Amino acid sequence: MPRHNALDSQMAACSDLNRWQVGQTQKRRSLIRLGVQQGQAYAWSRSRMGGWAIAQSPILRTTITLERLRKRGYESMLDIYKKISPQLNEPLYTRPVRTVV
Repeated sequence: MPRHNALDSQMAACSDLNRWQVGQTQKRRSLIRLGVQQGQAYAWSRSRMGGWAIAQSPILRTTITLERLRKRGYESMLDIYKKISPQLNEPLYTRPVRTVV
């Protein structure tokens, strides 16, 4: 019986790296589901741009909006920061002033 070691788990992780690659039909259907017109979805689904290039392109900016992310339950990093450190968000003149004697 083969033993599972660290090398086996690394090999399994490497094989999972290619799961993000989906077929053009699935990309097109997903884009149409996100509200893109069929012709534009066809063109964008056939794009050979990588993840970084798509993130900077109209493909992502028009399909995944801030409103859509809020509906899904994602929270803005700015809102989280404001919750964590409220004392840093108040104007400076409201803080007590220390006088040096």
